[in-house]
Amino acid sequence: MPVRPLKLEELDIFGNYVSDAFVMDSERAASWLELSVKPTLHDTRVLEEDGEIKAALRIIYPDLWLGQSKVRMAGITSVATPPEHRRQGCINRLLEAVMREHREAGYNISTLYPFYFPFYKKFGYELAANSKKIKVKMSVLQKFRPKAKGRWREISHTDWQILNALYESYCRGNFGLITRSEFRWSWAIFRQRLNEAKHAYVWYNQEGEARAYVIYNMHIIKDWDREMQIQEMVWKDYTSRHEVLAFLANHDSQAETVIWETNPDDDFFALLDDPREAEQTLSPGYMLRILDAKKALLERSWQVRTPSAFTLTLTDKLLEWNNLTLRIETIGHKIQVETLPQDYKSGLSCDIRQLAQLYAGYLSPVKLAELGLLDVRSELDLMAAQSLFSPLGQPTAFMADYF
Repeated sequence: MPVRPLKLEELDIFGNYVSDAFVMDSERAASWLELSVKPTLHDTRVLEEDGEIKAALRIIYPDLWLGQSKVRMAGITSVATPPEHRRQGCINRLLEAVMREHREAGYNISTLYPFYFPFYKKFGYELAANSKKIKVKMSVLQKFRPKAKGRWREISHTDWQILNALYESYCRGNFGLITRSEFRWSWAIFRQRLNEAKHAYVWYNQEGEARAYVIYNMHIIKDWDREMQIQEMVWKDYTSRHEVLAFLANHDSQAETVIWETNPDDDFFALLDDPREAEQTLSPGYMLRILDAKKALLERSWQVRTPSAFTLTLTDKLLEWNNLTLRIETIGHKIQVETLPQDYKSGLSCDIRQLAQLYAGYLSPVKLAELGLLDVRSELDLMAAQSLFSPLGQPTAFMADYF
């Protein structure tokens, strides 16, 4: 199959495809091509047929945090094909080739943000996280006043390592956050919208330790109506979280409202005198695809509390090696995965898409069974799978980065 990286002389072709597909303005597209795509042409793939590029995409390779450790992932982005080649199976052929390539290269999972969820479900991708958007008037935040001794200091993208240290500490134990390179901090986090400068502030406690940060911009809606848009807020504990909210409240002369995206389990509403004073909206997040089920299960860490074992039959319509039955056993703080005969009557069975939801910490085995997405022959197997995939206290899945 004629799938290969993009050539330098084809850069403008890819730019035109992506600009058209994602309705990107020319100034932003030119900057994106020069700063992001051109230095990483080896991380692009195009489908060429009859001497013409019919579909293209980019790949990023951060690690994905799943609890106390990270796993390697291949993130698919900028998937585009021109109108004259749509609905001809071009993207289908390109995606399948890329998935097989990544599996051969040792990547056991693939992720993406979909333009249309049903389209990518055909390829074995499934929803793996949600996000909550919170919008609140500045006046509501006036109850939060500084309590702890410390200070705020503004920093720039050149100080990204200060932010990254806090971010990595925040990631540990969570599900769905990705690692960030210097380039990702400068491009994806600090990039400027037109006429809207980004600001980054770090809060240091009395001992001079960085404990929280806020990255934001002021968005002009019209005239004097402004909205404080939070790119990201990270804190180490509830003391520093309180200082973050007090910091936001100090912008009451600059903006009428403040808005941010956060984990669906964010308990901000519990801090308000009247929870109706804030709005919240839940939205679907990223999708995950298991490229190699057995290797993926062995790669990530597990919070094993009690010894258990269960059997699971998987069905994969696209990647044939994932059609198998596994026996999964917890031993100490690790698991063992054994392949069983294909005709073995397992206690549980599901599609590869549902394994992605279990693996990502998005849905529990019990919830999948309640939704009719996990077939259960053995309640004991279900309880064993529940203790492995969704132990008590496990945080809700949430990805802060969009790609």
